[in-house]
Amino acid sequence: MTCDFEKGLMNAVTEQFPLIKIVLRRKMIELRIPQDQIAAALSPGMVDVLTIIPVAEIAGKGIRFVRSRTTQTGSKAKWDAIWRYFLSTWTQTYSADLWDVNSMIEAGIDMHNRTNKTSYNRSFSNKFTVKHPGLVAFVEITKKESRRFVRLIDDVKNHRREPPPHAACVEPVIPSDYDEFE
Repeated sequence: MTCDFEKGLMNAVTEQFPLIKIVLRRKMIELRIPQDQIAAALSPGMVDVLTIIPVAEIAGKGIRFVRSRTTQTGSKAKWDAIWRYFLSTWTQTYSADLWDVNSMIEAGIDMHNRTNKTSYNRSFSNKFTVKHPGLVAFVEITKKESRRFVRLIDDVKNHRREPPPHAACVEPVIPSDYDEFE
């Protein structure tokens, strides 16, 4: 287990939306929305637009915008159910402030995620010889891993090694036609 509150991790909130998209996809399948409509709605520039517009616009203009770009032929009632679910779950139960990054964009915060916590957690987990190590073993392996990471940072700072490679950056951009949309 690691706690890393550097800016890179805070920026990783942009990677949380795919988890919401997975949940939305499952809900769409459960409601028997046609696969082509699901694929289109979850493609870049569609539902994910809701993560980068102002929170105050999500429930109104944002959802209307996404709906206007989504084919709902023969499934309007099902899509109504999806959007009720989305509003109830992702704007009320889990506040949109937790996953919407518009305020970070407006503040000029670097939105490039530099972390891959899933990969790191898998790698860290593989360092243990048993599934549930005792506290002493956990602390010793964690200390060893911490020292390794500190050496890595020091080596990068002092140009003794290159920084680890990262996935290509995806720049969050509000579609140009969103501003004119009513």
